[in-house]
Amino acid sequence: MNILFCNIAWMKYYNGITDDDKPKNGGSYIKDNEDGGECYNYMDYNGKCYGYVMGNGNLTLEKHFENCSANSAFTQNVLVIWVATNEINETRIVGWYKDATVYRQVQDISSFIAPNDCSTYSIVADSENCFLLPESKRDFPIQRAARTGKGTGMGRSNIWYAESQFAQNVLIPKVIEYIDNYDGEFNNIVLTDDLLEQTIVDIDSKYSYEELLDKGFKCLDKNDLLMALKYFNSALKIDETTDCLLYIGDTLLNLYCFDRAIIVFQKIFDKEGYKKDSVLSIITCYNLLHDKIQMMKYIKIYLELNDVDSSEEDINIKIELYYALFDIYVSNKDKTNAQDTINRFVKENFKDSDEGINKMKRIIKTEL
Repeated sequence: MNILFCNIAWMKYYNGITDDDKPKNGGSYIKDNEDGGECYNYMDYNGKCYGYVMGNGNLTLEKHFENCSANSAFTQNVLVIWVATNEINETRIVGWYKDATVYRQVQDISSFIAPNDCSTYSIVADSENCFLLPESKRDFPIQRAARTGKGTGMGRSNIWYAESQFAQNVLIPKVIEYIDNYDGEFNNIVLTDDLLEQTIVDIDSKYSYEELLDKGFKCLDKNDLLMALKYFNSALKIDETTDCLLYIGDTLLNLYCFDRAIIVFQKIFDKEGYKKDSVLSIITCYNLLHDKIQMMKYIKIYLELNDVDSSEEDINIKIELYYALFDIYVSNKDKTNAQDTINRFVKENFKDSDEGINKMKRIIKTEL
């Protein structure tokens, strides 16, 4: 079995930083910045969890994993054991990924609309195969080799392949037994279809369509997205309006359930055609899915919509979409369409756009 131990900072949920859940005991970077890539290791992001562990350069996969060559960009079917140090300086198992993919190099998740907004990861697994223990259940210790001797635990590196005789014959069998026999609860939320399709019980006798929407909006104000979705799903059973579908689609988008949100936005298009709010939302989905072809399709649709007015907000959105479209063509080495995008941008005669136009022209000269 391919197995990998990864040392990260200690958190309750690893689903983003909040007032009551900040990373700790993760080294100098975590201490100085109160932030780290592992803070999102158990966020369900469109059906997957993207794990980060701070390493010291590229992983030499071929030295440690079966069926892996020096040219392999990644290896699959790895059991990743996440460990962290608690408040009494004990290193404990906090969770695991089953059937994970481990990359040789750190991977980036970036955005064409916001290219400076970038997240990194080195391990990915289906969210249904990711398990995070509650703090009270983190009772399996992982020793430190500095205390117990070489090969008996993790060293200074945050990554341990556990290849010693002790690890292979004693520790790993105990870890596997622990994982297989654990029957308690988990701290991470897996966004299954059943969970996302839940409704409020007895909706017909309790609330009207308008009341359900109002309760959903109040949940959104509290950032309780799953409860808001329950109310919107319930309202939809009373009246399948495009407004309600849009609320559901945008809530799924904010839950990072992009594939499911796209299905909802397509239903809206079938009902009422293309409108700016729903088109912009589906552009965001495809942007975060890094689907350049679909992004280009819907950006072009948005730029031709009749309901896009000359308000400052709409103008700023159009400008950002022109830039995103241009960046996609540049990434595709498509000089003709990149130049055509500049020409269309110039015809829009946006205020104070000369700097952006000149920057795009320079990019064409230097990169295409």
